[in-house]
Order: sequence, then structure tokens, then C-alpha cells
Amino acid sequence: HLLFIVYINDIACHLTPGTKMPLSADASLLYRRILSPRDCQILQNDLDQLQRWESTWKMEFHPQKCQLLKITHKRNPTTYQYTIHNTILNETDSAKYLGITIDNKLNWKQHYSNTTKKANKTLAFLRRNISNCPSHIKDKCYKTLVRPILEYGSAVWDPHFKIDIDRFEKVQKRAGRFATGNYQLETGNTRTNMINLGWTPLSERRAQIKLNIFFKAQNGLVDIPLNHIRTNTRRKKSYTIPASSLNSHLYSSYPSTIMLWNAVPEA
Repeated sequence: HLLFIVYINDIACHLTPGTKMPLSADASLLYRRILSPRDCQILQNDLDQLQRWESTWKMEFHPQKCQLLKITHKRNPTTYQYTIHNTILNETDSAKYLGITIDNKLNWKQHYSNTTKKANKTLAFLRRNISNCPSHIKDKCYKTLVRPILEYGSAVWDPHFKIDIDRFEKVQKRAGRFATGNYQLETGNTRTNMINLGWTPLSERRAQIKLNIFFKAQNGLVDIPLNHIRTNTRRKKSYTIPASSLNSHLYSSYPSTIMLWNAVPEA
């Protein structure tokens, strides 16, 4: 992977300012904020530039494997037919990038569905194969094989609607019944399982993950820019929550994490 990234490292050198291309060995993403038809043409010009790079370095793009995703809440978004090798790229409502499903409204519903289904399948596999193992083995298997599925990239897609939060908690509750062997349908039984196992709600774990990442960003330990976030002068070490008119922005990573950060008591 490292050698491949070194080989393609200059692919974005001649792109137009404002067009971004994050690189990884598994996938490539080209994006630009579209405000007018001119921006569409600029993005197509950048696609053409990539095809010139492709020809120079003996690579080959497959337009059939490429997708066009427009993220917008506009009723009448700007339309444009983007092409690679004279083939029009297929437009999609959602696409998977680095294991996270991104949809055109950024409501993450498709990602929630994909994630909980995958976690439930893995949990069902464990139930079929280690049902007779001691509780501590089941506990470790859940934490190793199931919970990471439920938390991967959660700082980006952390849900805020109760119905979505509960979808994830239900997976952990099933895992708790499996790990303890306590399947009794009684009020408070699930809470007893969580206490006996020492498991905290997934929503609390996601909040901790977001706060840890924000702390690391503040101290330059991860490459996440914070220069666009304003400091709140009324209180030390707090930040102004960006103004939002859409839930998809208000509860997105930066604003929601700032809400959590500002709520942490000062030492």
C-alpha cells in the first residue's frame, strides 16, 4: 500500500484550487463545491487532467467503477454530465468510501442500516459457534469482532435521533443477553446484563470518542483543522457553535462535538 501511494502521490498536483482529492490505497475521491455551472466545468476539467496523468503513468481508470454523488438539499441542484473516457458517470444516492456509506442528504440512514446489519450478522456467527463458551470469552469476542463495527468512523456519523440511537443499542443489548446467557424477558433485565458486563451505552462511548478526537486536534496530535472554529470569549476553552439551518449540519461532526466539549465542566 505504501509503495502504491508513493507512486500516485503527485496525481492531484495540477488540480484547480478548490478541487480536493484525498488519496488512499483502496479508493480515490475527487470533489468540489458546486455553486454554478462554471464549477461543474472546472470539475470536469480536473477529471480530464486526471486522465492525462493516467496516460502518462500507465494507469487505467474504469468509468464503470466510478460513481457520481451530489450532496445537496437544494430542490433544483445544478446538473451536469461528468465523463471519464467519454463515458457518462452514473449518479447514485449513496456511495461507500473507506467503509462509510455517504448519502446525498448526509442523514446517514443507509450507513446505519448497513452497519447494524453487519454487526448483527457477526453476532449471529458468534452465537452459532461459541454459545457454550464462558461469559468472559463471549465478552472479548463481542468487544473484538462486533463493537468495532458499530463504532468505526462514529465521530463522523454519530446519530442524534432516538430511533437511530436505539438501533445501535439494540445490537449491544442482544450481545449482552448472549454474553451473560440471561435471556429472561423481565423489566430491568437488560440493565442488569450491562452492569454485570461493565458495558456502557454505545452513545456514551461515541461521545467519548468525539471528545478524544477533538482534544487531539486541539493539540496537533491528529491532522484535523480547527482554524475555522471561533473561540467563545465568555468562557475559557469553549467554542462558538456554528450557525445551522439544517439538522444534517447542526448535528454533524464539528457542531455536535463542540456542544459536547462546551458541556464538559472546567477543571
